[in-house]
Amino acid sequence: DKSETKQIVFLNLICNGIQMVLTVLFGIFGLLYFNASYNVITSKTVLIIFGLLILTFVVLFSVKKLTIKGYSIEKLIHKINEIPKPIHRKNILLAICRYIVFSHQYYFLFLAFDVDLPYLVLMSAITSVYFLSSSLPTFQFLDFAVKGSVAVYFFGILGVNEWIVVFISTLMWFLNIVLPVIIGSYYVLNFKALSKEKLNKTQ
Repeated sequence: DKSETKQIVFLNLICNGIQMVLTVLFGIFGLLYFNASYNVITSKTVLIIFGLLILTFVVLFSVKKLTIKGYSIEKLIHKINEIPKPIHRKNILLAICRYIVFSHQYYFLFLAFDVDLPYLVLMSAITSVYFLSSSLPTFQFLDFAVKGSVAVYFFGILGVNEWIVVFISTLMWFLNIVLPVIIGSYYVLNFKALSKEKLNKTQ
């Protein structure tokens, strides 16, 4: 019902929010591990990134009472706290499982293409790619181009053929975005058709 729209948007925000937090956390650790072996960025750049993250958190919490169109960070935190803790724990667990599945899809596809690299090195590159590509603004249907470009750079450092990287990134995009969208569209269109039919019957 339309009366529940705000609640649905809010819960969707919580679900996607925890996924983003995990992407950032795993990505930072992956990037630090990758950087320790291959010196992609300097120590100064790492410090600047951490400084910016800390500054962002400080700014957000210092303006948490600032209200824009009736909404504020303080109200958002209060609403998040209203959700029972078991639901938060379940959401975090499912988000971790989802992240493990996505990242290991990449990992097993590289193994299928005979990319023989140590597990931690390969996973650190994958988590770094997810982190950096999710930080760049893009549309869902251009996601493969952004992820592919970042992946080509990172896996190029590891000596992986760029065509293998591009193909795997495109395959990931097709399996995780294009295919679900096609299936989802079919169900949405069917749902709309059934709703109209029910409405006509009631009239």
